[in-house]
Amino acid sequence: MATASSDESNGTASPARGAALALSGLGALGGFVLPPIMGIATSLIGGAEAYARGFLPLAALALFALPVVFALDRWNKEHHVSV
Repeated sequence: MATASSDESNGTASPARGAALALSGLGALGGFVLPPIMGIATSLIGGAEAYARGFLPLAALALFALPVVFALDRWNKEHHVSV
């Protein structure tokens, strides 16, 4: 039988648990939303190159994420937040 941690017993969630839940939710969303978007891109392009170009939405997401990561890293260094 599992015992409740001190955070669960008083009704508050720990920051680590909140982060884990947020990352799990993002992973589930990525696994649920990205494949259909890639399929739509593949069907719109058609032809022999359709499969390879179906990965363009994934590449666009990566290009969007890189500046966000660098901005968060810069903010982290400016505010001296240790992880």
